Amino acid sequence: MKFVFLIFCAFAVVTAKAQISLPSQDSLFASVDRFYYQSLVAELTVFESNPKDYWMNFVPSVGVGYNLQGKPRPSVSFSLNSLFQVRQQKRQVAAMQESIILKNHLERQKTKAKVSKIYQQIELLQEELNFSLKVFEIEQQLFEFYEKQNENYDIKPSEFLIKKITHLKKEESIRLQKREIDMLILELLEVAHYDF
Repeated sequence: MKFVFLIFCAFAVVTAKAQISLPSQDSLFASVDRFYYQSLVAELTVFESNPKDYWMNFVPSVGVGYNLQGKPRPSVSFSLNSLFQVRQQKRQVAAMQESIILKNHLERQKTKAKVSKIYQQIELLQEELNFSLKVFEIEQQLFEFYEKQNENYDIKPSEFLIKKITHLKKEESIRLQKREIDMLILELLEVAHYDF
């Protein structure tokens, strides 16, 4: 239980220090492109063949045959079927490569759409946070006024405590807004495969 509490405290300290910076949308898209390019290269390396071995497909079979008298003699045979198979294999490999390229492109586009959506959510939440901060700044000044009233005994202690609880709840609301934005930024960086 203590271990979980320590992790929670560490997370709270990290998030309380500063908000995580939001990279530009262009740099996030560049990160997505870089990741999917590397992924595509990795998937297509499977199809790399050694061109030195390619000529082996066209070598005729050499063997020993027997004539009508039963005497051995060398024989060479060449099958058109082997040429057809080579051609068919080339078409299959080309189709598989094209499929991998198209899937990679679609995944990249889907990821970019998701990045764009999360980015817009973050921008909206940041606008809300900025508005909340402006309101909170005014409420902070008002609370300082109530504190002075409390020090001068111009307000009942029970009233001051109610106002303090309200003020603390608003402060916690701001903290939760910041944490939500931080969590969304972390999700965005993960989706975009962004290197910190």
